[in-house]
Amino acid sequence: MGIFLRLAASAAAVWIATLVLPGITVSADSDLKKVGTYVAVAVLFGVVNAVLRPIIKFFGCAFYVFTLGLISVVVNGALLMLTSFIADKIGLGFHVKDFWPSAVLGALVIGLAGWAINLFIKIAPKPSLRSSRPAAPAAPPPPPPPPVRPQAQYPPQQPQYPAQPQYPAQPQYPAQPQYPAQPTYPQQPGSPQQPGYPQQPGYPQGYPPQDPPQQYPPSQDPYRR
Repeated sequence: MGIFLRLAASAAAVWIATLVLPGITVSADSDLKKVGTYVAVAVLFGVVNAVLRPIIKFFGCAFYVFTLGLISVVVNGALLMLTSFIADKIGLGFHVKDFWPSAVLGALVIGLAGWAINLFIKIAPKPSLRSSRPAAPAAPPPPPPPPVRPQAQYPPQQPQYPAQPQYPAQPQYPAQPQYPAQPTYPQQPGSPQQPGYPQQPGYPQGYPPQDPPQQYPPSQDPYRR
C-alpha cells in the first residue's frame, strides 16, 4: 500500500511540474494516456535516481561538501534531462525543453511537491478496520477464588518453663567491731629492741674473758702456705 501511495505522489508531482513550468510538456491522445504517462515518468525518474544518484554522490562527494549540498539541485536537473531523453527513446510523450531553467527548476518542483504530498499522506488519518468488524463477545468473568481455609494454630515449639522463684535477699550482717590499738611501750635509752619488751641485761666490757690469740711461728702457721 505504501509503494502505490508513493508512486501516486510522484506522478502528481510530475503533473504539478508540467502545470508550473512551460518547458516541461506531456503529450497524449486522451486524459487516461496522460495519467499513464505521468505514472510511467514517475517510475522512470525514480529508477534513474536510484541507480545513478549513489554513484554521483560517491565520485562527487567533494562537490557536495564544498557547495553545502547545493550541487544536488544541478544533479537532479541532469537526472530529469536524462529521464526526458529515455522517455523520448521509448515513446513516452514526456519532454523537457532545456537544462536551464526547465530541467533544474522542474526537478526542484518535483522534489518539493513529492515531499509535501508524502507528508500529507503520513499525517492524514487512516481508516480503521476495526469499526467494520463485529464486536467480539465479552470475555466471561473469571471464576471466584477458592475460599481460604484457616490454618491450624499449633502451640509453639519451645515449652514455656515456669519463672524462676525470687529468693529473699541476703541478710546484712553487722560490721566487725573495731578493737583498740596495742599499747606502745616507751623505748629504753640505748637499746635497739622493739618497744614493749624489757631490755636484756648488759654485760660489762671484756666479759666473759677471751683467750689471747695463739701466736705460731712462721714455719708452723697452719694457715700459711
